[in-house]
Amino acid sequence: MEPMDEITESLVDAFRDEARELLVDMEAALLELEGCPGDQEQIARAFRALHTLKGNGAMFGFEELERFAHTLEHVFDLLRKGQMAISQEIIDLTLGAKDRLLALLTVAGESPEEVREREDIGARIARVLEAAGQAGTAAGGAPAIPVPSRPAPGPPPGA
Repeated sequence: MEPMDEITESLVDAFRDEARELLVDMEAALLELEGCPGDQEQIARAFRALHTLKGNGAMFGFEELERFAHTLEHVFDLLRKGQMAISQEIIDLTLGAKDRLLALLTVAGESPEEVREREDIGARIARVLEAAGQAGTAAGGAPAIPVPSRPAPGPPPGA
């Protein structure tokens, strides 16, 4: 293996480790929100985890992880800004999405079952956004639930 390949693989491994830690932190925030739904600190905590995961995923070429995290980040941005109210449905969807995000850190994330699970969660989030009067909105004016225009790429390098 070339030295640059080793460095890249090491960085991607570090990203995966940090991503798992972020998802554990997000899950803890969600569990806190179940007991105290109005806790803005926990909403911000979940938002930060998703924001960091999205950005780092983009930097390392995890395009589907970036897209999926962006959708969730948008929901938590609306919650932070008081433009939507937290609900048990949002908490449950995000907890389910956490498992999908974890899968996207590996080759398993592109299995047909995982793709179906993400599509289902994405459709359910779209309905939640629509019910809250936020349908079709996302940060930067992009659609909240982008529709892939091409097949999902293969697994990230080193997966």
